[in-house]
Amino acid sequence: MSTPSVLVVLPTLGDRQEFLEQALQSCADLNKLITTTVAVIVPPGSGPARQAAHDAGAIVLDDPGTGMADAVNAGLRVTSTEEFYVWLGDDDELVASGVVELVGALEHDPCAVMAYGHCDYVDGRGSVIGPSNAGPWARVFLPWGPNPIPP
Repeated sequence: MSTPSVLVVLPTLGDRQEFLEQALQSCADLNKLITTTVAVIVPPGSGPARQAAHDAGAIVLDDPGTGMADAVNAGLRVTSTEEFYVWLGDDDELVASGVVELVGALEHDPCAVMAYGHCDYVDGRGSVIGPSNAGPWARVFLPWGPNPIPP
């Protein structure tokens, strides 16, 4: 069995530099545990965000400017050998051990098409304000909307 790898798709408008840098650091933390490729999708005019992504070793792509779905799809198009992908908001952080656990769950069940876990919502100061309670209810609500699973 080969070592699994993950593509992290990280779209940003480039206007939350501090949060973007934290998101990129969480990708670097994940890369210590599992092979990770990071694709940052950013508007052409956002120099500081582009530089932060470049400094973090990410693939930097131009945002197509036609919405979030197209930005995520642009990131997905750079996949090469990665078996899994994660969509990460520019104000979010990955928990490396949690991503590794989700990858393990997907490898364990080849029929599974996605996996999700717990997340905490935090405020701008980094304080936890509450957990995501999607849990088993997400599976029930997902076909009908709204989507209770955070990205």
